[in-house]
Amino acid sequence: MHVHTPRMSKQEIAKRREWMIRVRDEIARSEKEKKVCLPRSSVRLMVPWGVHPPLWEDSKILAHVVDAETQPNMSVLDLGTGSGIQGVVAALRGAFVLSSDICPRAVQTARWNAERYQVEKKLEARESDCFQRIPEKFDRIFFNPPHLWFESENILDHMITDPQYILFQRFLEEAKNHLQENGKIFVVCSSLCDMGYLRECIKECGYHSRVCDSRISPSRWNYMVYELS
Repeated sequence: MHVHTPRMSKQEIAKRREWMIRVRDEIARSEKEKKVCLPRSSVRLMVPWGVHPPLWEDSKILAHVVDAETQPNMSVLDLGTGSGIQGVVAALRGAFVLSSDICPRAVQTARWNAERYQVEKKLEARESDCFQRIPEKFDRIFFNPPHLWFESENILDHMITDPQYILFQRFLEEAKNHLQENGKIFVVCSSLCDMGYLRECIKECGYHSRVCDSRISPSRWNYMVYELS
């Protein structure tokens, strides 16, 4: 496993720390119910305090990719589910979904939101540290990882930071063992990330990658969904 050294200037690192502080404040102020316009539905998501709310472009762009890439009766893993948004979108497409998270509160939130969207029979929510409690293989794996590599400074930072990108590297090393034949992996990255380092990790783990969707956020960060195979 690599030891991460940032591939950018101190000024660029400072910009990302400022963004982290702003996002932390937005999460702290956010309401429990979030009106999120998902493909095929507009039911409000329940997102209690301490669970990552899908307020930014990363969640929205991945939801559209989930909708486009999921077919009825596929097996889908929504890893790091948070509010359950991606698993719900996949279940609305008729897939059989496992939504997992290391946070028990997030797992319960995914169950609540599956019930709100009336897809609870299609979606199982399970507590797991990455793939630790997930022996199955899947047709599609979707992952929206934390974008920053900083150490957590606040209880809410775990939603947006992956210290030294240890989780990202672990995901890459383990995910290929959980794919069905012809299965695909989709991961959200952004210009907030240390992209040079992440591309190196992807290549060294033996993946072919391509950007299948991207969009610029109002704050001018570029969000990209990478397809890994």
